[in-house]
Amino acid sequence: LNPLPVELTVVSNDGRRHTAVLRSPSPHALSVPAGGRASVLVSGLTVGTYALELDGADRAALVVGVAPGP
Repeated sequence: LNPLPVELTVVSNDGRRHTAVLRSPSPHALSVPAGGRASVLVSGLTVGTYALELDGADRAALVVGVAPGP
């Protein structure tokens, strides 16, 4: 499969500021304002699982495994 672009959005629902880092081959950092959201378009992701770090700890994973479309 070809690399896929993915738009990643992180939302602060707890009213605090957060720092998120997608640990992809080229890491992407987001500063999420208190009660707000931050987004980044990540291009070049290949099939795999990428850790999402929140405030210094692994909290989630982004799984890329299929091509977009019907």
